Amino acid sequence: MVSLSARRTPRPREAQFTPCEHVPELRPIEAKLRIGLDGSFLLVEKPQGAVRYIIELCKQLDWLLPQAEFFLYAPRSVKLPPFFSTRWVLRTDEHAPFGPFAQTRWLLLRVGRLCRQDSLDVFWATGILAPYLSGPTKLVLTVHDLAYIDCPETMILRHWLTNRLFFKSGVERASAIVTNSQGTARRVRDVFQLGTAAVVRPAVAEGFFPRPPEEIDTCLQELGVARPYLLAVARREPRKNLELLVRTFLKMKDSGALPRHMLVLAGTPGWKNQRLQRLLASVDRDTIASLGYVPDHHLPALYSGCDLFVFPSKYEGFGMPVAEARVCGARVVASDIPELREAGDEHVVYVPPTEEELSRGILEALSRPKPPPMAVTEASSWKASAATLADVFVRLCKAG
Repeated sequence: MVSLSARRTPRPREAQFTPCEHVPELRPIEAKLRIGLDGSFLLVEKPQGAVRYIIELCKQLDWLLPQAEFFLYAPRSVKLPPFFSTRWVLRTDEHAPFGPFAQTRWLLLRVGRLCRQDSLDVFWATGILAPYLSGPTKLVLTVHDLAYIDCPETMILRHWLTNRLFFKSGVERASAIVTNSQGTARRVRDVFQLGTAAVVRPAVAEGFFPRPPEEIDTCLQELGVARPYLLAVARREPRKNLELLVRTFLKMKDSGALPRHMLVLAGTPGWKNQRLQRLLASVDRDTIASLGYVPDHHLPALYSGCDLFVFPSKYEGFGMPVAEARVCGARVVASDIPELREAGDEHVVYVPPTEEELSRGILEALSRPKPPPMAVTEASSWKASAATLADVFVRLCKAG
């Protein structure tokens, strides 16, 4: 088991990766902890991906640690979501910097001072950056992915540079590293020669389950979607490989392989997507419907009504939409990468993300009967994931 003893200096390199196999009980933990975290995720108006991951874990941490106090640090005032109890305190910084890399400079240079004022036991670094801390405060760092190493060409230059300059330092200063998948844990071991204290996987929220036909019809009518359709849910950025999906779909339409289906794209605008945007602009909406951001309450019906969910991503830390689609009973085609195999199950058709293989996978999946929904158990719930994270916090503080 990886040691959780706190260190303020870079940790010695570990020869082997030994993931923590400890499974905590799903019950409240009586521990009076003062826990801080970067509250910048509250600035995101349309949460998805990593932000949804943080929000769901925070909801469960509030229940699991009933005696804890939580401190959210943000560079400007934000509104706390209604699910936060009175034990969540917002700390805004009137001296937060402005200008280039303002968020980075604030988190690295200012948050540590705020943490000292609040006498934290633990700071949970939820993103790519970790503040410089002093004193007894333990640093727990969540690693979502290593995209800046594995697919740097898909990133905005500013984001890549921030990762390149500061990510390694945060990993080496962490008292404990947690990842969102075994695949990401292996990459941390391979790149940094460091073990992972725990794997805190994304789960599927309670609202995701197969929806009845009348609810599906109401949702599709509201969104302007007609059956039958293929569905993709992803931000429009190069790593998600949506251009490959669109080109493959259009070729299949031209060849007569998909004469009746339309393609539905849901997800927020991203970056480096000019070619994709031009391609979509040249296609009728009856062929490809670009919905933009779809709120969570519509997604279960959208998943439930599709003939096939397609996720051709080049690289993922986990792949939450694959799990959501399967829990809603959808057929799924996904890229054959370890992280997506963790998110899916044996009913997913996994293919290399190439035009030929994606086309083959789509036809294969459509030829199969619709599979049973993937089960959500107590062990694969958000509560179980949050309990694993809370256990790391508690054991760190007990270690002194």
